[in-house]
Amino acid sequence: EDPAVVSLIKQLFAPDGAAQREHNAASASLGFGAIHYGFVVNLRPRRVLAIGSRHGYIPAVIALALKCNGEGTLDFVDANYSDAAHGFGTAYGGVGHWAGDASQRFAPFNLFEHVQVHVTRSSDFFASCTATFGYIYLDGNHSYEGLRYDLEQSVARAEPGAIIALHDVAVTDPAFGVGRLFDGLDDGRFGKLVIGAWPGLGIVQLKPRAQP
Repeated sequence: EDPAVVSLIKQLFAPDGAAQREHNAASASLGFGAIHYGFVVNLRPRRVLAIGSRHGYIPAVIALALKCNGEGTLDFVDANYSDAAHGFGTAYGGVGHWAGDASQRFAPFNLFEHVQVHVTRSSDFFASCTATFGYIYLDGNHSYEGLRYDLEQSVARAEPGAIIALHDVAVTDPAFGVGRLFDGLDDGRFGKLVIGAWPGLGIVQLKPRAQP
């Protein structure tokens, strides 16, 4: 990790300190971003899905990994909610960053070449989505029911061996249902791993079906 590049990524995509506060990043580290980067570089997915991001920190890191791979597209979905306009129970930390030409937010490092931005609710995106994904990051609706919907839709579109990452699994705020949903996933159906550093990252992988 080049400290100058890491610093620039944070300035551009986490200007309010969210990388350190919400993604376990130290001053010269990408934090959870390094986990996503490593998975994408090694899995080499053709399509990646990311739902939700305050200023685009994790989507930008994923796009950098796709750029490193020399191929791949990120579908980034965000409803552009903000705590100020819609309330925390709807926006879950959103700041309304994606108004206007949202794709240009990824122009630094030429990342827009690897990102398709969908400023819409996840339900509207999934209703018209026919793609499948090799890596999926969920950080949008943090309610139990909202995340369960996003996860179910993601599982239905996950390629064999795909990894699904759930942000905020360690948050115990009653408004958050991420940890409860993660803990309740069927161990017979899913492989699960928790990165326990605050605010927690849950790694989920659908297990292959047993052959009859």
